[in-house]
Amino acid sequence: MTVPGATTIPLDPLTTVLVLPDGAVHSRGTLLSGPGSEQELMDQAWLFPREQATNLQRPVRVSIGRPTGSVERYLLAADGTLTEVPAHPPTAVLDPPDPRWDDGMPQHSAMLETARAAERAGDWRAAQVAAERLAAHVLKDFGEQHPHAVLAQELQGHLAVRAKDWASAARLHTSAAAGRNRLLAPSEATERALKNAVYAWMQAPLDTGLTETGYTLAHLLVRVAPTVPGPIAAVLSRLKPAWTR
Repeated sequence: MTVPGATTIPLDPLTTVLVLPDGAVHSRGTLLSGPGSEQELMDQAWLFPREQATNLQRPVRVSIGRPTGSVERYLLAADGTLTEVPAHPPTAVLDPPDPRWDDGMPQHSAMLETARAAERAGDWRAAQVAAERLAAHVLKDFGEQHPHAVLAQELQGHLAVRAKDWASAARLHTSAAAGRNRLLAPSEATERALKNAVYAWMQAPLDTGLTETGYTLAHLLVRVAPTVPGPIAAVLSRLKPAWTR
């Protein structure tokens, strides 16, 4: 996959796999668990990238996040040959960055200022309502594949943290981090968004919906920040199947 203005990614796609502390495996939105061994569960997780490599007739990348926070990285060739590698190519970013990340949302500046004014006044509920309205307008005008949509989510997440609405903050910051990564934003900003997501998610009480957010977050960490084990280990430590809690 080559993106104009971006670092070339010579091998794509990348499949991420999570190994949970109890040996369960999560891959492509599915929790693999049960009576089988961890190796048997991993064999199931390998089925999709093997099929991909065969169909594409070129190598694909696989990253496996472990409970310690370490990430194993592999190249899987079309003939099934598996090679462990020290690193995958870095996440692409646009160079120079898209200027819309820093333009102040000129088309929606009035709504942005309403949210900021409520924040300055310490009226978190009014600020959250204003930010939600801003996000809805940006989404309607530009769609989700636009930096302003991500920025509006980040503002919502920031205000949710200030209001100690941890569940909303975790969902919003995780979605914003994924959006930054998808839109090839500057890497330091994506990493900051990930830190915000991890912080909020670790504060929030887990339920079924937030557990799914946790899986999304853990896969994103393995994909974007594989050399930073602490957040990966912290998130995986909470992602236990419900019957083991």
